[in-house]
Amino acid sequence: MHRSQAPGRMLQKILDNQHEILKRVAKVERQLDHLQSVQNSKQRQAGKQNKPTVPNDVRNMVKEGYDHCVNTDGREKWNLAKGMKATSAPNDETTKAVLGYVQGLLPGYADKMDIVKAAVDTYFDSKRRGEMREQTGKTNKHRKQCVRNTRIATKLDHRLKALKAKKSYNTLLKNLLRH
Repeated sequence: MHRSQAPGRMLQKILDNQHEILKRVAKVERQLDHLQSVQNSKQRQAGKQNKPTVPNDVRNMVKEGYDHCVNTDGREKWNLAKGMKATSAPNDETTKAVLGYVQGLLPGYADKMDIVKAAVDTYFDSKRRGEMREQTGKTNKHRKQCVRNTRIATKLDHRLKALKAKKSYNTLLKNLLRH
């Protein structure tokens, strides 16, 4: 009897091991599917956003240009009413003055015209949202949320740097942990 039970137990161990391997393979496949869906959604989002990436120095120049035009040159502030844009008729003069200010500071301005215009549009939208927050009394709530988001982003950045520096993890595991 002892001999007849041994093959049965061995066969059961093999089946258990195969079952465990199949579970692990299914888990890895789910994780890969998740990674692919995350990557696809990022690609779709990137396709939707056709705005050029604006460097911080250009953003700062636009802000300085607007402040200079309004406070020093005596230009009118942008009309931030709903439906208005930086290029709308009442705002066009100030916008052209801001573009002229940035043109004087930025070498190779003609090559970066799209970037500067995107920065002006973004700054205009930021001014409008800021004015709306002040009118509705949500400025303090927004500040608290910005502080929290910055803290979370910094924490994530530090964790990603630590993960990147980790030598004992292989590339596949790092990619799984990153997402």
